[in-house]
Amino acid sequence: MITQTADPCLSSLSAAAPSNPTFAYDAVTTIETIGGWSLFVANSDAANCPVTSCSIYDGSSSCLISYLGGQLSVASTDPFTITANKNVQAGWTETVCVACINGAGQWVATNNFVIT
Repeated sequence: MITQTADPCLSSLSAAAPSNPTFAYDAVTTIETIGGWSLFVANSDAANCPVTSCSIYDGSSSCLISYLGGQLSVASTDPFTITANKNVQAGWTETVCVACINGAGQWVATNNFVIT
């Protein structure tokens, strides 16, 4: 008899609840680091089930539409750091969804993350 066990990586991620950051205008230091994947996603087994990518989505779309704004970016390598522009003198506010996925295909999102 063959028994099949569920892949533990299919349940290793859960959404975190990060604080919404606010950055002051700065013409000299134009980029501010918000944080990597661990700010947005908790991983109960990071050693065996690493996060393999993170993406930013439009916050009003329930994480269905890619983020098209120009104020935020996400790095393509671990820890998938998200950075924000802070050289816009008039200021800006974005509401986004940050979603990360692990090697088993588990996808978890933190929605309604507001950056000002």
